[in-house]
Amino acid sequence: MPTCCAVGCSNNEKSGLKFVRLPVGKRNANRLKHWLHNIGRDKWIPNENSRLCVCV
Repeated sequence: MPTCCAVGCSNNEKSGLKFVRLPVGKRNANRLKHWLHNIGRDKWIPNENSRLCVCV
């Protein structure tokens, strides 16, 4: 069951929200750095199962 990896967010699959993967790989290194900063996880290393909820 996916849960949001943003600091302070407790949304999960049951919340009915959509989840997206974080941009990973060498091509997306700069983009990932910005995403991690914006979700409050500057020194965290995501894996292929890491997800971020789309709160619109």
